Amino acid sequence: MVCTTDSRPRIAKRELKFELDNDPQVIPLIIQQVINDLVIRCWGDDLAQMRISLALHEGLSNAIYHGNLEVSSKVVRESTQPFYQLAEHRRRINPYANRKIRFHAIHEPDKVKYFIEDQGPGFDFSQLPDPTTEENVELFNGRGLFLIRNVMDEVDFYEPGNQIQMVMQNPLVLNDFSQTMSGRVA
Repeated sequence: MVCTTDSRPRIAKRELKFELDNDPQVIPLIIQQVINDLVIRCWGDDLAQMRISLALHEGLSNAIYHGNLEVSSKVVRESTQPFYQLAEHRRRINPYANRKIRFHAIHEPDKVKYFIEDQGPGFDFSQLPDPTTEENVELFNGRGLFLIRNVMDEVDFYEPGNQIQMVMQNPLVLNDFSQTMSGRVA
């Protein structure tokens, strides 16, 4: 479906809510449902949808691995194998196995909001290392939240550090506004 300013449907707010187990295989399925809803609405463009996909993948992965399963990035030294082995083990034992992830998507004509909350202990989001520094640039891990912050318009964390909110403004609406304003100035 090719969307133009004239053909974009004016669809009211829509909310999608999911409660997820700690299964990373559901992440692409959830993202596909979200993107399908955006496509139906003619929300954003391909780049915006790709940015949302990336942010949701990173956010949901972090909720599973670092939140609910409490697998530290420090487990990854020279290989990711120990990280994923520990995660798979914890998916089957308590207290980790029974933890859920709440995912809430709000799609509005002018913006989208995504909330991801895990049942882990949280983390101090003010103490995140910078993955672009010399000592961190070659590490296997530590880029997820950096990517999220760089592809979404707004990113907020909530105490105790087990909930993230991500917001993106609709680039097509912003573009329409810019065109309208430039037409008035001329």
